[in-house]
Amino acid sequence: MERNKHYTEDELVHLYQDGEITLEDLIENHPDGWFDEYIDYCASKGVDPDEAAALDFLDRKNRELEDALAEGRA
Repeated sequence: MERNKHYTEDELVHLYQDGEITLEDLIENHPDGWFDEYIDYCASKGVDPDEAAALDFLDRKNRELEDALAEGRA
């Protein structure tokens, strides 16, 4: 992964699927700036930032998107 380059979400997903980055890398480089929210999420859950926490965080983000779509907010 090239540092200081801005990636789209699709590019990050492909990099993850190709095994080039971790879920934490995906979150850290997400174009919507999810990293601070992820760190806050980990702190609120009392867990260390790691791949398991990253997966839980992304599951939460997916649920938020599904709820927004169901309510017509996205």
